[in-house]
Amino acid sequence: MSEILIKKIKELEKLAEISLYLNSGIDLSVLLEKILKVSRDNFDCEDASLMLLNEKTQELYFEVIESKESEALKKITLKPGEGIAGKVAATGEPLIIEDAEADPRFSKKGDEVTFKKTINMMCVPLKFKDKIIGTMQVINKKSGSFNFEDLPQFLAIANLAAIAIENARLYKQLAENFQRIKELEASKSQFIGLLSHELLTPIVPIKGYTEMLIDGLDNFNSEEIKKYLKVIVKETSRLNMLIHDLFIINNIEKVKEILNLEIILLIPFLEELKEDFQKRVSRHEIILETNLIEEILELKISADKEKLGHCFNHLLENAVKFSPQGGKIIIRIKNYLSQINQVSPKKWIEIQVEDQGIGIPEEEREKIFKKFYQIDSSFTRVFEGMGIGLYICREIIEAHQGEIFCVSQDGIGSIFYIHLPYLSH
Repeated sequence: MSEILIKKIKELEKLAEISLYLNSGIDLSVLLEKILKVSRDNFDCEDASLMLLNEKTQELYFEVIESKESEALKKITLKPGEGIAGKVAATGEPLIIEDAEADPRFSKKGDEVTFKKTINMMCVPLKFKDKIIGTMQVINKKSGSFNFEDLPQFLAIANLAAIAIENARLYKQLAENFQRIKELEASKSQFIGLLSHELLTPIVPIKGYTEMLIDGLDNFNSEEIKKYLKVIVKETSRLNMLIHDLFIINNIEKVKEILNLEIILLIPFLEELKEDFQKRVSRHEIILETNLIEEILELKISADKEKLGHCFNHLLENAVKFSPQGGKIIIRIKNYLSQINQVSPKKWIEIQVEDQGIGIPEEEREKIFKKFYQIDSSFTRVFEGMGIGLYICREIIEAHQGEIFCVSQDGIGSIFYIHLPYLSH
């Protein structure tokens, strides 16, 4: 049997060995380490490594290294076109370097951190469907230099490594998508359950009191009728708010596009909102306070009156909900802020909604503006709601180029701060 044939058989045995690893289902990092070990042994060299391309930065970084100095080398990245690996990744063409020190394309970054000298090397691209995803390289062949007869086998090994990497990425993506689908299905079920409960909550008293009034209208005096009608109005308002919530949630990605902007006098707007809300609550006193200099009492804002009113109704509903013992709820308007938005200079007005309720635990304050917050929080689960009110408030305020945040103290109450740009006179 000729030496050439024996060599070909050995090469095929190595590829078969890697193929067995590829189909064994072992962890990707273990698989790549085995591929590099086969490469190092096959080409009788000191070190072997695999670099991957960061799609965002287009820099190469060491993913797996068959070397004692692997930790030091993993801190290195190569810019596009930098070093031998950078050139191979940029061109897609393999390179064999007989004298690294004399080659102007060679980068000494690796030698500087390992305190070793690269004499010769062979570097090939990792390709998957004509897309370059990284490089593989073997360094310092112990018996002579790498030659073009070594290239076909190294390219075949690199192709197997590229398939393994892309298969692992695809599997990871599929697993993440599957998990995401499961989470969405769970959220959907929870949302439908909450929605059903929230819809029934106002409908039951509306239906009950309406039927009671119809059946026994002659038996009730005017005060009793007024009392029952107030309940109906209150629950109708609640139902109306829920329907608005669902509309906004359904269009949340384009909430800025659906704003119906008009010029609004802020103080009369909040005064009307306060008066309307006060009719729906009896245990809480709603107060509107202004601390404005005289010349801006007539201040105007550009806003969607309906959606902004929806936002403040949510804040007042929350203030009532988390103040079960009653107390004052204060809407406070303060002088414009001195801070200036650097990108688009504007004058700002501050509006506060303050309650005297139970407050929000410190560990919960970062979550309150998240969608479906109540679904995941045992703290809020004892209160009614779907956990979308404050999320909607944030989306509406930010759509108006403003900001909203909360400061709270346990047992004392919460203050929600809203900053909105206002129009110059």
